[in-house]
Amino acid sequence: MKIEKSVSLPKRSKIKRAGVYCRVSSSKDDQMNSLANQVEKLMSDIVKNPDLKLFDVYVDVSSGRGKYERKNMERLKADCKAGKVDYIITKSVSRFYRDTEYLLRTVRELREIGVEIFFQNENVSSFDKDSELMLAIIGGVAQAESDDKSLNIKWGISKMRENPESKMNNRVFYGYRRDEDGKLIVDEEQAKVVKMIYDMFLDGDSILKIKRKLEEREILTSRGNDKWSKRSIEVILDDERYTGAIRIREGMLIKIIKEHRPAIISISTFQEVKRMRQKRSNVMMTEDGTIVRKSTRYSSPE
Repeated sequence: MKIEKSVSLPKRSKIKRAGVYCRVSSSKDDQMNSLANQVEKLMSDIVKNPDLKLFDVYVDVSSGRGKYERKNMERLKADCKAGKVDYIITKSVSRFYRDTEYLLRTVRELREIGVEIFFQNENVSSFDKDSELMLAIIGGVAQAESDDKSLNIKWGISKMRENPESKMNNRVFYGYRRDEDGKLIVDEEQAKVVKMIYDMFLDGDSILKIKRKLEEREILTSRGNDKWSKRSIEVILDDERYTGAIRIREGMLIKIIKEHRPAIISISTFQEVKRMRQKRSNVMMTEDGTIVRKSTRYSSPE
């Protein structure tokens, strides 16, 4: 008889305690400037997010290959295991680990104790479904670039993007699930929430107001959290895949394939939301490509 060992996980609070992880490969001036920029940007993002509270910043000056000379990485892991850190934010996969083996091993190790890692440049969370596939691909590119072997991997990624039936183009996301045959189908309960978010926005609700309404109704996120981030709602409103369409790249051209999956939102609804989001936006692009704010006044809270 196999006896499973019971593991006691540290109790974690609803507001996530965030750790910032940054790394550069040397102590040269340009690298240290890059490090300062990494830290400043990631700390700023945490401060702006009401669901996160900064616990500590972890900085290593070492190669991204392997686990050696990563004292602060080890300190970060220890703090996670002690229940001091629930959420890690880092600039990119390559800043975290270039070695895919160590990358995936660390992701699994921390995910098992309820710690999420968010890779900002790639917009990938270790809690996302199929995240290991994406991290393996991205990590493979980062590792190969350091070995001058990236061309074949990049070619493979390009081919995956061109193929509408590839795993990359058929990832599970909020509102969908897989059936017994692995086919992407509508998750009826989550689809109701997606439609609700679109309806609320069309009725004039702001992102913040939608967030509050979802939380008041005790609707959980895709990860089972009872707190919604503004960013997750914006992603749902911006995601054209809810119309059933998918964009694939063929060389330099972008091709739109309609009815790639069952639609949750009509094309007309999606386009109207897109038009309203552009109208409500407080930023605009000038003729020379510069991004400027329409108003210098901050919006008052609702």
